[in-house]
Amino acid sequence: SGYMVNMNKTNKKIFGYKGFTLMELLIVLVIIAILSSVAIPIYLRIQNRAKESATKAEMSHIATALELYGNDNNAYPSVTDIEGLAGELDRYIHNMNISDSWGMNYNYSLSAGRYTLASGGIDKTFDTEDDIIFSNGMMVAGGMYQETGHDNPGNTATTTTIETVTTTTEDTS
Repeated sequence: SGYMVNMNKTNKKIFGYKGFTLMELLIVLVIIAILSSVAIPIYLRIQNRAKESATKAEMSHIATALELYGNDNNAYPSVTDIEGLAGELDRYIHNMNISDSWGMNYNYSLSAGRYTLASGGIDKTFDTEDDIIFSNGMMVAGGMYQETGHDNPGNTATTTTIETVTTTTEDTS
């Protein structure tokens, strides 16, 4: 009539232990924190590189449309804002995106027959080292991550020099 089973002892015998100790849980949390501190900056850098590449591609399309417009009209559009530029270029690029991958509007200006199309880049601020700038069909500033074939943050360009070596052979006959 009074038979009771102690479940704690039964579970301990079946499973071998009751649970994790506080020290084990703290160690797991420290490991997760260390992994997160490494993984999050890498993820953010990869995300910014992707946004920069997308912005460069979009700006290249706009620059191509500007060159086509310039060829057809013997001048670049003389508008003062990016919305006006989108209207002028609608014949060449439909539904032109007026903002970069960070959500900031491009900056377009025309001076002395030369245009400048700029993105503020990763920091969303113009006139800083991470700006992406096209002028008259050419990229003149490539943003934070230059396309140099390796990871090169910053606005430093890598140049390659190719040397030509000429050899001559003498006829000794």
